[in-house]
Amino acid sequence: MVTQRLAGRAALVTGGSRGIGRAIGRGLAAEGADVALAARTSDDLSEAAHSIAQETGSRSLGIAADVTSLDAIQEALHTANAEFGRLDILVACAGGGVVGGNFDVPDSAWEEQIRLKLLGYIRSAREAVPFLRQSGGGAIVLIGGGSAHDPSTHLAIASVMNAGLLAFTKTFADEVASDGIRIVMVNPGLTETGLIDDMARQNERLRGVPAQQAADEMRAPNPLGRMTMPEDVANLVAFLVSDRAAMITGTSIDIDAGARRGLA
Repeated sequence: MVTQRLAGRAALVTGGSRGIGRAIGRGLAAEGADVALAARTSDDLSEAAHSIAQETGSRSLGIAADVTSLDAIQEALHTANAEFGRLDILVACAGGGVVGGNFDVPDSAWEEQIRLKLLGYIRSAREAVPFLRQSGGGAIVLIGGGSAHDPSTHLAIASVMNAGLLAFTKTFADEVASDGIRIVMVNPGLTETGLIDDMARQNERLRGVPAQQAADEMRAPNPLGRMTMPEDVANLVAFLVSDRAAMITGTSIDIDAGARRGLA
């Protein structure tokens, strides 16, 4: 159902062709926003953009872009702004899960994830500011993960990337507050997407744990008794980029069914 709480606004969602990113794109469109989806795979993008437009009635655009490239980030922002005439919202959601400890993961994987998740998010947020400023302010949401607070030996790269993004969120919020721009990091727990099965296969290769067993363990019951769904994350993001969250910035919010045990 379209509620129009975001009517007249335009968003760019990186990593928007599938999983959590696609659900966020649809959630923003269902609130009335025009939505551009950016990802590496153009086939998935075209289908996702068409489906979102058909389901919500909002304008939806697919942009093939590799956010490890600064030029590609800049081009995606310019394209979205030119198509919609403004840009009010950025959601950075590109990236996957790399399983392994610090001794397991080669430098090439670290370098790729730094370019994609850490520097890619930082560049996207930084380069979006002039567009959001032109629109009179706006909101940036970074999709991270619970390892930002609760580092995991088996997810060394994600733990480091997400902790870095958490620090960036706080420092960046202070720098752009006077422009009327807010930034929030959202930390989903294990979410029911294809990423779980991909991580399970990585576990099988790395530790010899059967993929199905690893997937079942990741899907084990949490305090609320069900997996977080992409739509749950999308609902939170739609709230955070709206005027209802006008005083929320420079912080992070977990959405993990109460799974994280740390207090910090």
